[in-house]
Amino acid sequence: MRNTAGRHLCNTCSFQKKTNRHNRPLLRPKRRPVVTQRKDTQCVNCLTDTTTLWRRNSAGEPVCNACGLYYKLHQVNRPLAMKKDGIQTRNRRVTNKKKRTADQSEAELSRLFTPPLMASDCRSTGGWTH
Repeated sequence: MRNTAGRHLCNTCSFQKKTNRHNRPLLRPKRRPVVTQRKDTQCVNCLTDTTTLWRRNSAGEPVCNACGLYYKLHQVNRPLAMKKDGIQTRNRRVTNKKKRTADQSEAELSRLFTPPLMASDCRSTGGWTH
């Protein structure tokens, strides 16, 4: 299968185009943390009903992630004054390893989208010996 520019598509991209009727995105979208809302679940400490992860305290009661981690660190219940309206997220630092793999994947994508060599091209450069 070919893209709109007339270049060959890899198997994954052509499958994506066939099934979803649009091209495969070049970059993955940034994942957002999933906010867990269980029906009738409420933190016994701060009374919130939204959190990224529900935990249980020593009595087996549900607590939000923030209260559970605070108790684990300080062995005291989290003060209500520390409660926030929204969920705080962090932008994690990109390590050299992740950066290098992103650069490699971009290079691989550009390699995949270059037109393949024709048999006549290989013979003229002496690439085929069989």
